[in-house]
Order: sequence, then structure tokens, then C-alpha cells
Amino acid sequence: MSERYLLVKSNSSPDLLRECLEFDPKDPAKCRVHVLPAAKIGEDRIKIDILLDSDDIKNNITVRQKHSHHQVIVTLLKDRGLGLVYDLEDGILKIINLERLKTLDNMHILNGKLREIDHKHLGKVFGIRDIILIDEENEKRIIGILSRKERVVENLHTLIKERNSETDLPQLAIFLLQSLQGLQALHNEKLIFGDFKLPNIEIVKEGEEKIAKLLDFDTIQEVDKCVIYQCFSCGYTPSSAQLDRTSFSNDVLSVGRGLIGLLAPEMLAIYSFADKMRLMFGDSEHDNLDEVYEELLSSRNKFIETYEYPEELVDIMIAANHPEQIQRPSLADIMDVIEKSIPKLPLRYPEF
Repeated sequence: MSERYLLVKSNSSPDLLRECLEFDPKDPAKCRVHVLPAAKIGEDRIKIDILLDSDDIKNNITVRQKHSHHQVIVTLLKDRGLGLVYDLEDGILKIINLERLKTLDNMHILNGKLREIDHKHLGKVFGIRDIILIDEENEKRIIGILSRKERVVENLHTLIKERNSETDLPQLAIFLLQSLQGLQALHNEKLIFGDFKLPNIEIVKEGEEKIAKLLDFDTIQEVDKCVIYQCFSCGYTPSSAQLDRTSFSNDVLSVGRGLIGLLAPEMLAIYSFADKMRLMFGDSEHDNLDEVYEELLSSRNKFIETYEYPEELVDIMIAANHPEQIQRPSLADIMDVIEKSIPKLPLRYPEF
């Protein structure tokens, strides 16, 4: 079996662990992560083998280093879409099978642009630390993305899904607004995110404060060089929206769907299955962009009078879901309305 070993250096404290990824190019579904104690390159190290196998995965893996009391915990965060996401002690690791992608262009963007964004907009998105790309003999294989470790405590999608009578709606709106600041940072660098959705908004703890940040950059594209718009966000970006490949309007539409998910989560669930089918089978003749928009228009009074949502927030949500991209508001306008509306939101969710 041919194997390839890559060492990923930590940009942070030298006493933190370093991860070495071992790939088998002939079997890209599998990879081994060797968690190594900090040492200079070439020195002997005791390694811990953790098999990450998409066919036989454990949600939580705890291993103990031989002859040491140091314990490493590896937690599976996500197992869907393009790859597997793991929570390591010193970072976030994502394994992607590049054979499922149409182009390597956005991977090179990840390697350069996101580092630049991380430096210029620190705190807006998850900090990208190292990116590993295997393109052996022009065969697209695997990319590993390691982000700086930040204490992920919650996910916005999960918080909304598991809402109860004590859920703080204004706080959830604040989290959404914070994630849009990260999205704006990408747009400022002429990058289309392409996969904005509530499940990609992680809540991290920085000191005593909780802050929302964007995660998952597989579908990112440069706005002027966007060749293929890929979207795997059922319920957030319908298939026909993928035809627009050269502007930020798809991200705005996804934000509009995110607002539905925040303010009327049951409504977003109605459209998820239909969008999934259209994404799978390419049914663009019966897309539901118009249907969603008309449903929002017909529900406007209910949102304002029954749910007691701020009128301007309801209107910007409807506008962001407009079938015609030219009619959608800018991301800056959406953020401005959300910020002004937060003090006017009801403290708790209404009865849907």
C-alpha cells in the first residue's frame, strides 16, 4: 500500500500538539492522523494512530499516548456533504474527497485568500491554519483543512432546532448578525461563500463571551473567476439559483433563507425536501423560488401582527428571498436592519 506522510506545523504555542496526516492515495476515503508531541522535525516521537474511516466511524474517539499520561480526544463534528469534520485538541480537521469536486480552483483560493482574510479580519471567520492538498499525478484526492482551535460550544442550527420556551430569540439574532460579519469579510475580498446556512454557524467561547463564526469553506469561489457554483445546502439555495455564478446574490438568497430559519423555522423545513430533490435531479422547470416568495408575502401580516416581529425585519427577509437577484437587498442593508431590529424582537419564540 502506497502511503504519503505530511507534517502540519502549529502556528501557535510550540508546546501544543502537531498533527501528521497519513494518506493512502489509492483509498481516499481513509486517512490516519498521527497526533505527535511537540518536537523538532527529525526527532523521535511517540505517535498515536487514529483511523478516520467514513465507513466505520465513531463519534468520539479517546486515545492515550503510550508511556504518557497525555490524553487526546477526537470528536466527529460533521459527517455529510463533501467530507468529514473532526475536532482535534489543537484544531479543526476536515477531510475532503476532491474527486467529488468539479475544480481545484477554489482549493487554491483556500490556500491563499483565506489566510489573508484570517489576518485582516481576525475573529470574523474560523482561522485557517494549514491546508494540505494532494494532487498526485493530476488525480484529485484529498484536502485536509486545519483551523485554529477555538472552543466550539454550540451550533446556531441546533439551537434553533432545539428551541424551547426559554430560548432567547434576540440572542440568536445576534449570532446570525455576527456570522454575517464574517460573510461580509469574504465579500470584501471578492469571494463568494457559496454555502451560507445555519448549520455552518458555530458558536465559540472567547473568555466569557460567546461569538458566532462561519465554518466550512469548501464552495468558496472568486467572484470574477467563478466557473462552477456548487451548493449542497438543501433548503438554503435552490437549484436554479446556481445559474448565477458571478455575483453575491446567491449568498444573499441563502441569508434570506437563514432569516426564514431564524424567524419561521417550520417554514424553512417545508422546502428542504423539495430543494434536495431538485439539487439531485436538476429539476429547474418547477423550482420553488417564486413559491417561497409568494408564501412569505402572504404570511407578512402574520409575522408582524401575530408573531410581533419588527416590520422592517420581515420586509428585508422577504426581499432577500426575491426570485429576481436584482431585487434582493445588499448584505450591508440586511445587516443594518437586523442590528436595528434586535431590540424590537420578542424575547421568546412565538407559537408557530
